Formats: sequence, structure tokens, C-alpha cells
Amino acid sequence: MKKFLQSLLLLICIAVFLFSAWKLYGIWKEYQAGDEIYNSIRKQASSPDSDSQSGHSSGQENSLPKSTLDDLVNLNALLEINADTIGWIQIPDSAVNYPILQAGDNDKYLYRTITGESNKAGCIFADYRNQQPFADANTTVYGHNLLNGKMFNDLMNYEKKDWWKTHPDIYIQSENGTYLYQVYSCYRTIADSQAYEFNLQNNTEEFKNFLSWTLKQALYPTNCKPKPTDHIVTLSTCTNEEDKERFVVHAVLIK
Repeated sequence: MKKFLQSLLLLICIAVFLFSAWKLYGIWKEYQAGDEIYNSIRKQASSPDSDSQSGHSSGQENSLPKSTLDDLVNLNALLEINADTIGWIQIPDSAVNYPILQAGDNDKYLYRTITGESNKAGCIFADYRNQQPFADANTTVYGHNLLNGKMFNDLMNYEKKDWWKTHPDIYIQSENGTYLYQVYSCYRTIADSQAYEFNLQNNTEEFKNFLSWTLKQALYPTNCKPKPTDHIVTLSTCTNEEDKERFVVHAVLIK
């Protein structure tokens, strides 16, 4: 009887291991499919003008020189792929190099790529409550923290001040051009915290208080301090440690 129980326990352990391995294989296969989709998108959206002006090659995740404000991609090509495309985001020397979309809700692109496939990678997308993304006082942009290091996974590196020192710049291209933002605050928070405020207006007491709150939350001081007349972006991702915990990076428009 004892040998039987030991054998049964061993079989159960093997079954659990094989099931877990199968699940992990499925996740990584889906991640790989997402990578292939976005690598293809980078090639399709490569801007001939920016290639010739700034000397970077298409499809590269780390291609944008830190000193340029040339267009990152051909947005018209992206709009032909998906009309919900509103821009492109890139953090030099990181894996963040993706199109930005916006839908009528925050669910559509959680687990759907820019080309419409169901995939855990989803999209980088702006909150539906931003009426004029990147022209609003604060534009909030979401992305998954994927275990393979893609999408917004690199945002978590801002917890280390040394990483911020070498990655202070964020480039965003919209229909109006390419803009340079600089990180001024980052911290852990929860999904329904004050970090997610909308309908803020420039040069108002409400926006001034919001900026003050974001500065107080900062893990470390930076050389940036936004003014109530400035425009900012709020980048948000999950920490993958607690269900409601989020990691937020705020950056102010420089030019």
C-alpha cells in the first residue's frame, strides 16, 4: 500500500510538472507570436525620411538617436493597418518601441494586437478618457509588463535611479510631430489611485495639485519639475506582484 501511494504521488507530481510546462510553452509561444507581429509592424511603418536623416535602420528596437526629433515612423502606413493608431512611443536603448492606439474603452486592446489578433501582448494604448491625446494636460498610456521583457516591462527599470540617469528621455510621435519628454517621477501605486486623474486642464489649481502629488510620490528626485502650463504623459504598467499594484512613470514635455 505504501509503495502504491508513493507511485501515485510521483505520477501526480509528474502530471503537474507536465501541465505547468505545457502552460508555460503556450505563454511563450504567444509572446513569440506577438514579437513577430510588432517586428513586422516596425518594418512596415519605417519612415524613409527618418531613415535617411538620422541613419537608423528599420525594425530595430534601439534605433532612435537621443539627439533627434525626426519622425519615428510613417503614421499613415500604421493608419492603413489600424485606424485606431494615434502615435508611436520609443525610449532609446530599451525595448519600448511600439505604436500607440486608442479605442472607445480600455478593454479592446488589452489582449488584442494592432493587427487584430488575440494575444497576451495586447497593445500600448492611451486611456479612452483622453479627449486630445498628447494635447491634454495629462495623457495616460498603458502597456503590459510581459515576462519576456517586452511592451512596458522596461518601465520597471525606472525603480533604479541609475537606469533613469541613462534613460531620461521618452519620444512620442503623434499626427502633429515628434515630441521629447523627460521623466520627472516614478513610483508604485494602485489601480485607482490619484495617479489616474483625467479631464485636467493646464494652468488650473487642480492640475497644480496633481503635479505636486506626483512629485511627492517620486522614488527619487530628478532634474525635472513640471509647471502647471506644461503637458505631461503618464505611462502605466502592472508590477506582476499584486493584482492592483501598478508602476507609473510621469514625463514632462520638453520640446
